[in-house]
Amino acid sequence: MGCWNTTCGLTHLPIMAGESVVMLMLAGLDTTPNQCYYYNDDASPFALPVEGEYNDYGGLENIQMSDETQHMLATHEFYSHEQGEFKQIETHDVNEILDYLFEHNLYIKYPFVGDIKVRCDYTPILYVMYHKGAYELIRDEIYNRETANNQGAYGLALYSKVKRNWEKNLYARQKTERLMKKFKEENANNAIIPPYLSELYLPSPIWDNLGLGYKFCLTYENLVYENDKLDGERFMQDLVRFACFLTGLDYSRRSFFGLCGMGSQANERYIPKKLAEWTLQHILINMDEDDTENTLRESVYMWN
Repeated sequence: MGCWNTTCGLTHLPIMAGESVVMLMLAGLDTTPNQCYYYNDDASPFALPVEGEYNDYGGLENIQMSDETQHMLATHEFYSHEQGEFKQIETHDVNEILDYLFEHNLYIKYPFVGDIKVRCDYTPILYVMYHKGAYELIRDEIYNRETANNQGAYGLALYSKVKRNWEKNLYARQKTERLMKKFKEENANNAIIPPYLSELYLPSPIWDNLGLGYKFCLTYENLVYENDKLDGERFMQDLVRFACFLTGLDYSRRSFFGLCGMGSQANERYIPKKLAEWTLQHILINMDEDDTENTLRESVYMWN
């Protein structure tokens, strides 16, 4: 297959080879709605954003991702669809796993997002790319907005809340683990574990109002709690900034693969204005000298 320009999910402009992009990995849902009320009606976040440069044929090069995402991808159970059946992918090499993604042949097993029905027992992992500048524009606009109750920047206030809940939950998990150990020792490891102990790894309140989805939260939370090599402080910052982007995506009335906000009376105008200004600037910077407003290139549409 030859080279092609992919399309930015925010500006709908072409992404050219070598341009800096942010890629989101998403878990596909059962149906593709013709009207999206919320940004995540057509897919659910699967991982923290991945950065890189577009490689001219649908993938990325010079890839950068968080340690948490690297660890999650290397340890998660993935499947491919080969000759009419799903087969577990044996590799733990992250670059090879991403190759399956770029070939549209990466799946996870079983429902992924809470009560929302998924396509079948195997959920496809999808992806969308954004111009890095456009992504950061929306993310930083929400992060730096003043809160209504004068608590400073929205992102900092959200981070403080997440950190408080994280510390409370860490204490609760450590306490529960001690009770679990004591219970097993006293019952010779063969008694039925009571519900308040068996539900040890349910998602904690740190995810409240982040809009990241149930399984996303549970997967990353356990990774950080159970692996002391991962940086929980930086991870919480990454979570908050990603949540700010998702809020901005919703405010701009865009879903991951289209438009959202049908039925909403929200009247946000500033983010669409800023995004339109960035889009126009990007068009002008990359416009060829022979481009004119009144010329439609023959190579774009040809009818016989």
